[in-house]
Amino acid sequence: MIPKIIHYCWLSGDEFPTLFKKCINSWKKQLPGWEFRLWDKTCLEEINEPWVYEAYEAKVYSHASDYIRLYAVYKYGGFYLDCDVEVLKDLSPFIELDYVLSKENSDSGYIEAAIFGAHAGNPYLRKCMEKYHDRHFILEDGSYDYKFIIPDIMMQCICEYTVLENIADFKLSQSTMQIYHYLCIG
Repeated sequence: MIPKIIHYCWLSGDEFPTLFKKCINSWKKQLPGWEFRLWDKTCLEEINEPWVYEAYEAKVYSHASDYIRLYAVYKYGGFYLDCDVEVLKDLSPFIELDYVLSKENSDSGYIEAAIFGAHAGNPYLRKCMEKYHDRHFILEDGSYDYKFIIPDIMMQCICEYTVLENIADFKLSQSTMQIYHYLCIG
């Protein structure tokens, strides 16, 4: 069972843009009784992962948050939402599942990293997190590893974790709950 927790990440310390405030307010409106956990720079000590520290120090917050979102949901369970995701309906129908993933609405075949959920200790998320261990964001030549991105990692791991050889093989049936009816990505 997935706990009723929404994790979100904001590392810059800047004020939230208007769109993000609107989206976060939609969570609170549609998800009364849920817990909302902001992951900011104070979480870095708990996480203790070189990739996160290096990306944060380089002010490449999008890459630092890639690992943080996996860690948050793996450790505590719940759903991760990017701050530009608007919740249109209560997500409670999904909490009985082991995990919730969505596919990008494009030809890329990527798993959508802006929205996912799982119970604490989910083995798929552990597999994703393991890809970061012993990896550095700042490369030996001083450049940044911009090519190592969470959609690639999630796609690679779902193929390792399931019987799918390629995420493009994943098809939705009429009986599948469609999470995109519950959310809108800004």
